[in-house]
Amino acid sequence: MAPPGTGKTLTACLLGKVSGREVCRVDLLKAGLKYFGDAEKNIDELFDRARLQNWILFFDDADVLVGKRTERRDSNDRMADLQIAYLWQRIEDYPGLAIVATNAQSHMDDAFARRFQSAIKFRVPDAEDRLRLWEDNFRDKPFKLASDIDLPRLARDYPLTGGNIANVLRFACLQAVKRDPPAIDKSDLVEAVRREFRNGAKPASNRPSRRKRGGKT
Repeated sequence: MAPPGTGKTLTACLLGKVSGREVCRVDLLKAGLKYFGDAEKNIDELFDRARLQNWILFFDDADVLVGKRTERRDSNDRMADLQIAYLWQRIEDYPGLAIVATNAQSHMDDAFARRFQSAIKFRVPDAEDRLRLWEDNFRDKPFKLASDIDLPRLARDYPLTGGNIANVLRFACLQAVKRDPPAIDKSDLVEAVRREFRNGAKPASNRPSRRKRGGKT
């Protein structure tokens, strides 16, 4: 339970690596209930194969699975509830490990919350954690960082998640390879950070004002 980019998918993959088991990721947000088509048949096929292969089942973006039933106002609500109830039955009967990830804990139905054996909340990284993420992401990269890049300031001023910072790294590296020799400029990081905020990253309430920071950097 946490905002996007805080490590839920990565954690599921690490559990698979540590246990030597394949992780089957089911993205319910992208697939929606249409994923199930002939609902019970397709759900059964998924769980039968998972049992045979000893998969870790990872239901990502599962807001539709744990959301309060009163929030579903579509004409197909009753059918959706039946499909979700059947899916929950299969999850509870599954002898292996099943992980359900959601970005909206506040919308979780209390009845569904009691079904979990354990719940882990992934917090948004603070400034100290963000600095470690910035440094770790750029460590051992074949690109030189411009001398005016201030990673501690980026970590302090911009409340990005690990996923956001990884996106910034990818954008910056794509810009760097266009130069000879390859190098990451301050403008690359500024533009990449702005892109993340345009794409939904949330500014912190304690973020310093632009006037105090002396600019938009």
